[in-house]
Parts: sequence; structure tokens; C-alpha cells
Amino acid sequence: MAFTDTRLSGSEKSLLAGMVGKTLEELVHDEYTVNHTTYMSAWLAIDGNVYDVHCEVEPLDYFGDVDDVAVVSIRTAERDDVRSHLVGRRLVTDRIARKITDVKLIEDTQEMLEGDEVEHTFSFTSAIIFELDGTKLMFEFGPWFSEDIGIERGPQADKKLPAAIEAIPEEDRKWYRVSREIVSLQCWSKGRG
Repeated sequence: MAFTDTRLSGSEKSLLAGMVGKTLEELVHDEYTVNHTTYMSAWLAIDGNVYDVHCEVEPLDYFGDVDDVAVVSIRTAERDDVRSHLVGRRLVTDRIARKITDVKLIEDTQEMLEGDEVEHTFSFTSAIIFELDGTKLMFEFGPWFSEDIGIERGPQADKKLPAAIEAIPEEDRKWYRVSREIVSLQCWSKGRG
């Protein structure tokens, strides 16, 4: 059985867990065109530091073949790093100014079946949700090849995330088993300490 895992690493989870209790000052992203997406990066200003929520394709084993697979990451950045990855696209700064009460990861797993046996497992981060005083900010990531990052804001932002099974075309669902785990990084960091 093959296994591909593009979920956030332990150090990335620690970085996000360390944001709990701090103030999310600003969100910087590409100007929206058709829907609420930014390309490859969204930047967060938190207590004077800058972080890049990033999604970029890398060649990886994808169900037995090497293919470009979107990999989500979170990393520290400098103000000079904040730029659009698209030529001619304007950046927009949204003032947030709210305390982060939790950060939740939505981690999906797709198992490709050969009969009753699991042939290949693919696990990935499908969303990062910042719970803020009175509202939420969600970054949604496509499961495979897209470098677009969907951005949703509001108290019900997380309700806009599609079910895990919806990432699989309907005609292929009989060959897959899917699951979803919600990881509270506030609880995760306490469990590690």
C-alpha cells in the first residue's frame, strides 16, 4: 500500500498553535475577481509578525503516479515578501483586529480501494480555520492540483466547506473511502505539553 501525506507538519502545527491568544491584525490577499480566492499565498499580520499561508504544487506520488499535487504550508515571512504571485494583480488588506481563540485544521484522507483492500492512501489539509472573537476566517484548499486558496469570513464560514466525499468525482466514489478529522490546535498543543 502506498501513502502520500501532505498534511501540515508538526512544526507548522506548533507555529499555528502559538498564534492562539494573539491578535490577528490584518489579512492580505489578491483582489477577488470571480470568487473569494487568492493565488498561492495569503498573508497574516499577527502581533507584529507576518505569516504566509501558502499552497504550491510539487511533484509527488499521487495514487501510484508522479503528478503535481498541491501542498499547503504555513511559514513566517517578512513584509517585503508580501506580493501577488500573479502579474498585474493588486493586493487587498483587510483589517481584522480580533483575538485568535483557536486554530482548527480540517484534515481529509482518501483511500483508493482495490476490491476490499486499500491500494493507496492520500491525506491532506483541506482547510485552516481561525476562530476569532465572534467570527471565523477559513482558508480552503483544493485537494489535488489547485494553487488557489479560498477565503471565507463570518461566524458560519466553516459551514461553507464541502463534505470530504465531494472531492471525489461522483462516478469514482465507489472506489474510494474518505474520512475527515478536525484538529483543534489549542487542544493539540496542550496535549503535547
